[in-house]
Amino acid sequence: MAISLTRSLAIATLITLPAVSAHGWVSGVSVNGKHYPGADPSWHLNSVGKMPSAVWYSDNYGQHNPVFSKDVGTNNIACHVNATAGSLVVPVKAGDILQLEWETPEGGPWRPTHEGPVIDYMASCDGDCRDASADQLNFFKIAESGMFQSPHKTADGVGSFGRWGTDILRDANNTWKVTIPSSLSGPHVLRTELFALMGAGHGGHAQMFPQCINLDIQASTSSDAEVQPCETGADCRLGRELYKETDPGIDISIHGEIAKYQCPGPALWQGAKRVEDQSQTSDGAGRDSKNWLSQWKGWHLHHGHAGRFSRHRR
Repeated sequence: MAISLTRSLAIATLITLPAVSAHGWVSGVSVNGKHYPGADPSWHLNSVGKMPSAVWYSDNYGQHNPVFSKDVGTNNIACHVNATAGSLVVPVKAGDILQLEWETPEGGPWRPTHEGPVIDYMASCDGDCRDASADQLNFFKIAESGMFQSPHKTADGVGSFGRWGTDILRDANNTWKVTIPSSLSGPHVLRTELFALMGAGHGGHAQMFPQCINLDIQASTSSDAEVQPCETGADCRLGRELYKETDPGIDISIHGEIAKYQCPGPALWQGAKRVEDQSQTSDGAGRDSKNWLSQWKGWHLHHGHAGRFSRHRR
């Protein structure tokens, strides 16, 4: 289906708005009533250097810049560009739910045109995760949230952006919940990743935003302590082996109807689950270009650079 003129104008307007960026990073992690800081993307500019963080640091300026699909075969896709382990570890129990707080440079909501799946992985650390190396981590997929509704024409001819995992995140004030599988224990790295597919299908311009977080998981029962997913059937892969640039879920145009969408990467581990869309609108109409354009422009006109997306902080 050809992209509608209205949708084209909406996207063009969003792109040309001042200081608009979909780029982002995990600025904090909350679990069991405690909050752990993420990596400040401006740490390169701080005289004190790296501040304590449970999220891995990146040498990519600003840390909110993407890894492009043309680079999925490099180690940068594992935990971000030249990533090094964070200095903090988040203690959790198997079965706990982590809340990941995503931030954008201007402090606003994730940009509505920058849609795609949200995928979560885990990797076991050989010892303390603070000593781990991104190029040695073997990741297995524990959750994925792909396309819930295809882009399509609405009755008024405006057109819809569809509905994706990133829409769920934005609806939740840029937060994302991850459930720790009940059969895991010990030191693990959680890898969470947002995709922005607006440039996909055009020579390696799909955007990925991988973030890694140090965890120490306490087993839910003594019998669960010995479960090793990579030794019991999980499709475990090094970061640079997770994707190919030509994967159907990466090399795809989202500017028209999509019959079926397959999240990129290995199959879900049997001890994991898909993320269901718990926030669909009652009529199933999805988001239309006109409404989201109005909301986005309104936010920028009201807040400018100084605004911060409303979110409860502990």
